[in-house]
Amino acid sequence: LAKAPEKLLFSYLGQLVKRVPWDGSEVRGLEWSESEGLVVVGEDGGVRYFEALDGDSVSFTLGHGTEEHGVLSCRFWSHEFVALLGSNHLVVVNSYAELRLKLLASPPNETVYSWTLIPRTDSLSRSMEVLLAINSTIYIFDGTDFDNRGLGAGPFRHVGASPNGKFVALYTDDGKVWVVSSDFQKRLSEYDPKVKMAPKDMQWCGNDSVAFAWEDEVDLVILGQMEIEQVLLCPTPAACYLARMRWL
Repeated sequence: LAKAPEKLLFSYLGQLVKRVPWDGSEVRGLEWSESEGLVVVGEDGGVRYFEALDGDSVSFTLGHGTEEHGVLSCRFWSHEFVALLGSNHLVVVNSYAELRLKLLASPPNETVYSWTLIPRTDSLSRSMEVLLAINSTIYIFDGTDFDNRGLGAGPFRHVGASPNGKFVALYTDDGKVWVVSSDFQKRLSEYDPKVKMAPKDMQWCGNDSVAFAWEDEVDLVILGQMEIEQVLLCPTPAACYLARMRWL
């Protein structure tokens, strides 16, 4: 998102709902909280939380070197989020109402190609797990230490956990899609989209399908009992959604 004095919020029908003031740096994270508050995170670590769009906002900074290294990206859930800094540090915001910031232990000082998290409510360890694609493998941080899963098929250009936290989708360096159990003990399926260029984005659609977005195409891989049943090639996300609804 560009650096601009305000952000515009629209309804699903394209109607302007609200103009949200923003005098911070370039936006690195923008998300709704579970209670429909709006969170905006700037590159310089500045955060603004709008509990109600017609009410007051709360502003704070992440600190921990964000002014020097900057925020690369964020991952959100419920009333919390994790920010990945340019220094590879991870900063956790545990609450917006009672602000609590925590700096996690640093992962290896190497390029993070992609990352995701599994909330404590859905993880097998019952603590928040951060998954980072570094070098040719995946590192998992559970709040106390980093664990190298030793996969060897990376760098993984995309990594994403299913909403229920049971599965992880990975886009490998040779252009294949793996779906594995979240403990990385089982590879449940593999899909080859036969496209040389990595997709721009990869997202789970529920717990049984994964969408891959290229410049002008969206592939939706529908998994039944974690076996690939159908692939839909769609010119737009809207067309993909409608195609899937017809398939269901």
